[in-house]
Amino acid sequence: MSNKFNKGDELLLKLVQNLSNEIKNYAQIFFTLQKTLNNSIIRFDAVINPTSENKLKAVSLPSMDIISNEIKLTINNAKTRTKNIIQILKKLEMVLDQSKIECASCNGKGEIQVQSYYREEDLIQPYIISKNCPECEGKGYFEVSELVKQLTNQLMNGLKELKN
Repeated sequence: MSNKFNKGDELLLKLVQNLSNEIKNYAQIFFTLQKTLNNSIIRFDAVINPTSENKLKAVSLPSMDIISNEIKLTINNAKTRTKNIIQILKKLEMVLDQSKIECASCNGKGEIQVQSYYREEDLIQPYIISKNCPECEGKGYFEVSELVKQLTNQLMNGLKELKN
């Protein structure tokens, strides 16, 4: 028995890769936050223990207002990434429930709008026609193989905890 992998399987893999990238970016945000907090610690240390060495370390650092704004921006970025992660998890669950993944070319409609032209004497008029999506052949989706669905279900058993 040979396993047949298809476009739906490839798109599901891309979705899992997108999730991985979002989580990587999320982790990077907290690394940035930690570095910014370390700068504030150096500033505090220069105030609490005003030795020449501590003052010298703090002099080139941004002010606490700037540090605070950097923290606010970083946390807002983390919130956005969290929403992205949850959105991808919901999409993965939907794909698993339906055993199919939406065609990105036609947004699941099965058809695309194409601009065409007709000539009327010296005037060229554009018009729009609907055609079957060449990517999904008019279905609007791609099926996901049973094996890939099972593997993704196993993965989702752990990942769905991210939504809580």
